[in-house]
Amino acid sequence: MLSLFRQRNFMLLWFGQLISVSGDWLLTIAIPFSIYQLTGSVLQTGASFMLELLPRIALGSFAGVFVDRWDRRWTMIVADLTRAAILCILLLVHSSNLVWIIYIVILIHSVISQLFTPAMNALLPSLVADKDLVTANSAMSLNDALTRLIGPFIGGILLTWLGFASLIILDSATYICSALFLLLMVLPRSVKQNSSEAHSIQVKIASIMQEWVDGLRVVGRETLLKGIFFTISLLMFAQGAVTALMVVFVERQMHQGAVTYGWLITAQGVGTFVGAIIVSILSKYVRPGYIITTSLWIIGGCIVLAAHYPFLLSVFLLLFLAGIFAAGFVVMIQSLLQNYVIDSYRGRVLALFETLIAVTMLGGMFLASLLGDALGVVSFFTFAGILTMGAGLVALLMLRRATLHPQNRPATETDEQYFQSVDKSNLANT
Repeated sequence: MLSLFRQRNFMLLWFGQLISVSGDWLLTIAIPFSIYQLTGSVLQTGASFMLELLPRIALGSFAGVFVDRWDRRWTMIVADLTRAAILCILLLVHSSNLVWIIYIVILIHSVISQLFTPAMNALLPSLVADKDLVTANSAMSLNDALTRLIGPFIGGILLTWLGFASLIILDSATYICSALFLLLMVLPRSVKQNSSEAHSIQVKIASIMQEWVDGLRVVGRETLLKGIFFTISLLMFAQGAVTALMVVFVERQMHQGAVTYGWLITAQGVGTFVGAIIVSILSKYVRPGYIITTSLWIIGGCIVLAAHYPFLLSVFLLLFLAGIFAAGFVVMIQSLLQNYVIDSYRGRVLALFETLIAVTMLGGMFLASLLGDALGVVSFFTFAGILTMGAGLVALLMLRRATLHPQNRPATETDEQYFQSVDKSNLANT
């Protein structure tokens, strides 16, 4: 893994994301707690999470078309700088009457992020060799783990000591740092995505729609991709319910506050750090499908146990364990997607993947926010844990034979051959 950090472009991406995502975790702590403290409403707190998902549903899959057209690095740079500016509007919020400003900023911020995330995930395979892709994703998972260690801990303390404004300023600054790191990257010509087309002012709607449909065809044609999408839909519906009710769980079941909430996320981050190291080694000996299945079964069990034993130490340990296996799941899913899909389709497929995550998470959040008070947090956490284990069963049935060997994926075909095979497959089914 250390050899990856001798590659300039990967190192710049990694450190830029370490800084930026750490800043994001500051507001992940601050926003729901600030809304809950201002309003005391489970529904309004859950609404902040749901609003973040709406642009992913409405725009996420179409964003992938532009990611495949544009220069991915510049897409990320512009997105970072725009998000840095937008966050400063949150400094206007001082009372419950101004909570609507938070909602608007969340919405705009999420719209911009729809371009950044698939651009980054699609760019990553171009920065490393095929044989290093799992290791690179493990390194990015380590990155996520470190941000969970840094961001929530600092966020909980700063929110308590200095208030909401301090976190806004810090997060905005981290986006600027990320953009500067991206500016320092030097990419080969082949990595830049259709730069002449990206600067065209007039983009034909019909062409965009056709490219979007082509991305859907790829997913619909490949059994492995359908298995990944089905598995993630069950998991993220469950995680949506947990996310919407986590603040309420900490307040009502654990009788704790923002600092403890930050520590819980940090505990999960420690687990993710450990898990990312383990999966980079384990992936050499165990098929991805089995790692994914085992991870989901254990994560689901941890959620159920946490719901029924909401003691501080037990929840810490369970989240630590869940973090270990969450790393295994994320690394394997991302590696399968990046390895299996050819570069010219990668942005679209990854954007469709993110859109599906948003749709299913929103469903879980909406259900939990609507019925959380009536049915209780424990009931929803139990349901979420069982559903997560169900996702593991789907993975066992549909992904157990998946491999990460390049010779077994369509990416060995040229783009033109793959287009033709997709078209012929669809014609045969009509």
